[in-house]
Amino acid sequence: MSNVKLPPLTSSELANLWMTYQEKTMIIRFLEYFLEDKQDYIELFELYYSRSLKSVEQIKEIFENEGAVIPIGFTKDDVNTGVPKLYDDMFEVMYIRLMSQIETGLFALHSTMSYREDVRNFFLEATAEAQDIYSQSTQILLETGVIAKPPYVSMPK
Repeated sequence: MSNVKLPPLTSSELANLWMTYQEKTMIIRFLEYFLEDKQDYIELFELYYSRSLKSVEQIKEIFENEGAVIPIGFTKDDVNTGVPKLYDDMFEVMYIRLMSQIETGLFALHSTMSYREDVRNFFLEATAEAQDIYSQSTQILLETGVIAKPPYVSMPK
C-alpha cells in the first residue's frame, strides 16, 4: 500500500469486512476438511481454499492498518477432523456451489456499500472470484448429473 493516508473505514465497510472475515474463515475450515482425502475436483477445492486464505489476509491487513482488532473467526478448534463423513462426495461440490452463489450476491452488495477504493476493489475482486467458483462447480454438477437444468419452455410466438 502507498504512503497515501486513507480515510477511516465507514460503519458499513467495517461491518461487511467483519462479516466476510467470519464467512471466509468458516469456509476455510470446511475446505480443510474436504481437502483431507479428496482426490476428485481437488483443483477446485484448492483454488477456493487459496482464494479464501488470500481474502482473510487482505481483511487482516486492512484492519491492522486501521488499528482495529482482528476478528477471531473460525479456527481449527471449531472443527473435529478425522471423523467419518456423513454425506456423499458430491455434497462437497454442492456446498462450494451454494457458498459461492451466496458470496456472489453478498460481495456485489458489499461493493455498493463501500466508499474507500481499496475496500470497493476487494469486494469487486471477491465477487468475480465467487462467480468463477460458482461457474466451475455448476459445470461439474451438470456434467456428473447431480443437478439438472430447469425445464425448457415453449417460446412465445
